[in-house]
Amino acid sequence: MVVAVSLTEARSRWLSSPGGRWPRGRRWRPAGESSWWLALVAAAFTASQLAFVSQRLGLSWDETVYVSQVSVHAPAAYFDPARARGIPLLAAPVTLLTSSVLALRVYLSVASGAGLFLALLAWRRLRPVRVLALAGLIFGGLWTAEYYGPQAMPDLWVALSGLAAVGLFLQASARLGAGGTSYTSGALAGLAACVAFAALVRPGDAVFLAAPLTAAPLAGRSWRRWQLPAATLAGLAAGGAEWVIEAYLRFGGPLARLHDASGEQGGFGLHLAVWDELRAVNGPTLCRPCTVGWRQPELGLWWLALPVLVTLGIFAARRAGR
Repeated sequence: MVVAVSLTEARSRWLSSPGGRWPRGRRWRPAGESSWWLALVAAAFTASQLAFVSQRLGLSWDETVYVSQVSVHAPAAYFDPARARGIPLLAAPVTLLTSSVLALRVYLSVASGAGLFLALLAWRRLRPVRVLALAGLIFGGLWTAEYYGPQAMPDLWVALSGLAAVGLFLQASARLGAGGTSYTSGALAGLAACVAFAALVRPGDAVFLAAPLTAAPLAGRSWRRWQLPAATLAGLAAGGAEWVIEAYLRFGGPLARLHDASGEQGGFGLHLAVWDELRAVNGPTLCRPCTVGWRQPELGLWWLALPVLVTLGIFAARRAGR
């Protein structure tokens, strides 16, 4: 009873304060720079997956391989050298309890929404919330994002890890330049964690993420802080350690594992795949070899607009002094 009286008194004091009340008859709305806008965008991303995608998807072959590694309801499928263990670990909280595909889809839809929120939050101190919310809304509205959100596949998670890693890199750089220490350690730890998660999910993509972040101090004076490449490389090493250890235990070492993975994937190397990507942008989702024609070209124009928008964004940022 004493606790109830104390809570009632505290609520009354808060409502009587200038910042604690709002006019009668008006619904509460988040302020213009409130992080709640990012949470609403993330919730809309999850809700859209649940409404239009999650309940209609069975497990694909790749998902079956990943899920079977941590399922108590089915034997583990052969885990080939091109894969990594991040996605099985991500799915484990559900697959260890139930064999329900719908439960897995709902869990991954919620998790991907939370991932989008955290990735946007990493940019919270760098860009206005309205810009971040719009970016999240546009990204979450793409069919590719909604299609892979509820799937036990690495694609979306590498993208979100990369987005968060770059934001935390810039935040840590700004804090180091200003001589601050309270938030710097958290940003550096977050940077390392994002790169580590990307490496745990898909090591090859993590290398392409870590390479420019490590080389960035050579391109910008404000980025010339040894802590930035150190955190990036530490995350890459931590996340890739499992892949390297498994390479020695199962495949005869990292080079042998890469060789075996290359043979399965049709050969690693530099390939001009722009036309293949354009033809596959509206399906099929697996294009290897990509022999289909360009289906519904009018629906693929947004993909052609991306490099134009990126170029315009760079010029706009430069003119604004960012």
